[in-house]
Amino acid sequence: MTNIMQPENRHSNSIAKSGSYSGLGVWIRRILSVFAFGVVFYLFWPLIGELSTVIDLYEHAQWVWLGLAVSIQFISYACLAALNYLLLSPFSGKIGFWRLMAVLPAMAFIEVAVPSAGLSGIVLRARLLGKNGYSL
Repeated sequence: MTNIMQPENRHSNSIAKSGSYSGLGVWIRRILSVFAFGVVFYLFWPLIGELSTVIDLYEHAQWVWLGLAVSIQFISYACLAALNYLLLSPFSGKIGFWRLMAVLPAMAFIEVAVPSAGLSGIVLRARLLGKNGYSL
């Protein structure tokens, strides 16, 4: 006869038996997390004193130049997307101008961030074009 006041807890027994939540593994992860937090705190401690300089920089910044830089960057990506759009027009696939505009900054970031001599941007471009009906 089962007790109505104490429901069976089948899920916790199966997790404990499978070993996915072992006590030692949890403690190792906690210790590594505390160690990683300590390293990050140690590395960024000298930068906390620089916060007043950063606040002063934001107060006296000339935001017009930032707007101009963002506008020039947008125009350069738009010209690059237009060039890619024109170069792809004779082929049978179909890709929109705004889709190219969305992917070009991602390709530029990946080409700079991933050290593969520009190959990663080419792979991303080939994958994008393959999804839109172009073949290699």
